[in-house]
Amino acid sequence: KKEAKEVGALMAKSQKAAEQAAELRKRNEELEAVQLQLQSENKSLHSKVKTLEETLHEMQQTLEEAKKTAEEAERLAADTSKTVVDTETLSAMQNQVEERDAEFTKLQEELAGIKTESQQQQQKLQDAEGRYQQLLKSTATQSTAGLTMGAGGAAGASKMASLMAKGASSKSNRNVNIQLCGAQSVGKTALLEALIKEQDPAQMAKFSEQRANLMSHHQIQVGDKLMKLLDCSGNSRAQHLVKEWFGRSHWVFVVYDMSK
Repeated sequence: KKEAKEVGALMAKSQKAAEQAAELRKRNEELEAVQLQLQSENKSLHSKVKTLEETLHEMQQTLEEAKKTAEEAERLAADTSKTVVDTETLSAMQNQVEERDAEFTKLQEELAGIKTESQQQQQKLQDAEGRYQQLLKSTATQSTAGLTMGAGGAAGASKMASLMAKGASSKSNRNVNIQLCGAQSVGKTALLEALIKEQDPAQMAKFSEQRANLMSHHQIQVGDKLMKLLDCSGNSRAQHLVKEWFGRSHWVFVVYDMSK
């Protein structure tokens, strides 16, 4: 009985162990199935992750391209604005250039007119200068003739000429006793004025009238003698007349400034 009980117990244990083993195999199979499922899901997840990574990479590239496109668009927009501004500036500059061209053309026309007028004025000036020189010669000749025929007459002139020229011939053409010449503003006229005020104040009115002339003739009573003086301007326009009168004068007084 004891052995039967032991055999029964062993058989019970064996059966229980068989059941436990079956249970373990079942759980092992379930675990294997779960493992396979997990492996499949893991593989699927890996595939999804890879896909997502690729998608993310593509999206990054797309984003970078979009950024570049946006920057390019902004640059183009800025360039377009700048182009608009430059176009407006260019238009304004073109308008200014056209205005300047018009002004330049007008100035050229005015300049041409001024040049023509200047040439005409120059010609008129030359003609006037020629007439003026002729008038100077005529005035000097008439003044000399008047002096010769005036107060004191030929006798006074002959006496003074003989005194000043030391026995010169009566037929000499030297009909001026003293000729004053020299550079401008050295005091020729001032000396003559002082002489007239001192010796013959009555001639001051005539002296004042002729003071501005280039060649002015004066008759001054010095004591009992009538002296004929020619006051020559230092102006360059009168130079040739001054030289001509050297041969008609008994004495030539050259007045100069010692400080120059």
